[in-house]
Amino acid sequence: MKRVISVVAAIIENENGEWLIAKRPQHKTRGGYWEFPGGKIEAGEEAQTALKREISEELGIRISIIAKLTNQLHHYPDISIELSSYLCKAGSEAPHPHEHTAIEWVNLNNIQRYQLSAADNGIIEALKERAKQY
Repeated sequence: MKRVISVVAAIIENENGEWLIAKRPQHKTRGGYWEFPGGKIEAGEEAQTALKREISEELGIRISIIAKLTNQLHHYPDISIELSSYLCKAGSEAPHPHEHTAIEWVNLNNIQRYQLSAADNGIIEALKERAKQY
């Protein structure tokens, strides 16, 4: 049985209604794919604490967590992840890709141009459903 890793993702929206995605380095698992930034929850760590830590490490910014968006289990061939995503707002700092090769602000109309990690497809669907409600 594959091990399950708990991970968190920040769904960071800017003032233009765009979402921040980041490109994984080639040498990492699923290298070259785009993702919503975040990472592993450490043992004994709360999900929201992990998310704030990961975003600080990866992008050099502080975030405010607004609400939980999704919780899903995704199976890759080599690993399974339990992914919790949270709608967030960034502080005043500009994000910089400390652990990624690039970052982009995208909207739901152009996000399909980016090859996202498969687990992030559920997040995109949730964002589309959320957009229909407004």
